[in-house]
Amino acid sequence: MPGLGRYRAGAMFLAALLALTLTIRGHAQTPATPAPTAPPADTPPPVAVTPAHPPRLVELMNQDYPVARTVDALEAPIVGAATLIRVHEGAAVRVVGVLEGNAWYQIELPDGRQAFVPADAIPAATAPSDAATAPPPAAKSVVEPTVAAPDAAPPPSTGGADDTETTPVAATTEFEAADQAFTVVSRTPVFVAPNEKAPQEYMVDPGRVVEVIAKSKDGAWAWTTTADGSPAYLLMSDLAPAD
Repeated sequence: MPGLGRYRAGAMFLAALLALTLTIRGHAQTPATPAPTAPPADTPPPVAVTPAHPPRLVELMNQDYPVARTVDALEAPIVGAATLIRVHEGAAVRVVGVLEGNAWYQIELPDGRQAFVPADAIPAATAPSDAATAPPPAAKSVVEPTVAAPDAAPPPSTGGADDTETTPVAATTEFEAADQAFTVVSRTPVFVAPNEKAPQEYMVDPGRVVEVIAKSKDGAWAWTTTADGSPAYLLMSDLAPAD
């Protein structure tokens, strides 16, 4: 029967076509497997600037010396270490001692912290190699900034044979650690040295709270720091203890 044969052939063709269609759809709906990605590399932490070995004092001094130039007091005896405070030219600092190599001095800040400055910033200090020929100046009790006396100008020479007058020694203001907060009670200037004739940095308005790290022994001055770490001085009469 020719008609039955053609019917069977058509049914087989349709079955094959349906199977092919289902196979194609199955492949299209299978989600692609994402390729594995490598985990991000860990970022190494910043390397702190530290000396190759702990500093070693080779000679103790515990003397006060004037700073010959404005210098940053560092937290470690190495170039690039963090700055703790800026010490201005003429200020006196307590030199604890000289480190091995004679390139750095260890100093003590008014708040008791230890810091380091290059030796060439304090030429008045005596290095171990010069101890026999250049004795250090007399010690003072605390770290103190050096300020010129109001009448520091030397008198004119008379030219006499007995005239041995030289430039007067600069007056000093002694400080002791305080670490206390104060409120400014009246508009007051901020001085670069504990002397009312010293240059002024800026004015501070009433209500401002300042952290005082040391007070002068005579009770006249408060030692604080500016935003860049430089020493600054306020009159205690313009301050009151913060609540």
